[in-house]
This record gives sequence, structure tokens and C-alpha cells, in this order.
Amino acid sequence: MERFQPEDVPLASWQHMLNTNLTGYFLCLQEAGRRMIARGQGGSIINIGSIGGMNALGRGAISYGVAKAGVGQLTRETALAWARHKIRVNALLPCQFTNSWWEARMADPACKASNEQVLRGIPMGRLGRPEEMVGPVLFLASSASSMVTGALLPVDGGNLALNAGGSVFW
Repeated sequence: MERFQPEDVPLASWQHMLNTNLTGYFLCLQEAGRRMIARGQGGSIINIGSIGGMNALGRGAISYGVAKAGVGQLTRETALAWARHKIRVNALLPCQFTNSWWEARMADPACKASNEQVLRGIPMGRLGRPEEMVGPVLFLASSASSMVTGALLPVDGGNLALNAGGSVFW
């Protein structure tokens, strides 16, 4: 992800991020909605947003944050529009989850200070693990969430619950 100060963001970078992380969601939602409406049986759509769409991350990630905030609004708008078709639309909002990039970053001594800052923002004190997305996805996809639509569900170890000036004692 390219990182720029707002005044320096190249239009091509801005458009690429929005096309990938917002327009792509819109096109997939639109096609899924058309098919589900035509089938007439309702269903569940689960978007993947980010905590970065709920609060500013800083670090030059303006276009990513704006795109992910758009995913949240797109989720709410389509949830309202398609509720009459019994189509539920929700989104998960993960924090930082382990992957090869984060594993390399966590092992890099040059990233120690910024890694510690990221972990301080997650009250559970660690990155998420991919398998920890399974339960929330199963919940939103199942009839257990039959009355849930338009929800943005954090899967973030408490990140969004933590005030920026707060601290966690462990």
C-alpha cells in the first residue's frame, strides 16, 4: 500500500485504491443482489471492511481508510435496500491479522517500535489469526443472525473499544 500525505496523493493511486477496495465491492454486491433477488429466497452477504474505515489510521493510509469507510456505508445502504428481499448484508471489521507480510514485519528489528504501537492499539495484545474470522463469518452466514443486517462487526481484539488516549493494563 502506497502511503502519502493527503496533499501528495497522486490521483492514480487514489483511484486504484478506490477501484480495488470500494468499486470492486460495489460490482460484486450488485451482481450478487441481482441474482439473489431473481432467485427470491433471500440470503446473506458478508463484506470485509476494516477498522481503518472506522477511525483514521494515519500513517499515510488516507485512500485505504476512505475506501474501507465506503465499504461500511455500502453495507448499510444495500442492507436497507435489500431487506425487503430478505437479503441480509453485513460487514466484518478486522484489525491487523497475521499473514506473510505481518510475520516478516514482526520479525524485523527495524520495525520494532511501530509494531509495538500497533499491538498497543489492540487490547488483546496480539494480531488476529485468520481462523478467528471463521466464527464471525459462520454467525453472519447462518440463521443465528436472521435478524442482523446492516451491522459492522469488529473482529479486532478490542481495538475500536479503546480510546486513543486510553491504555490497557495486562
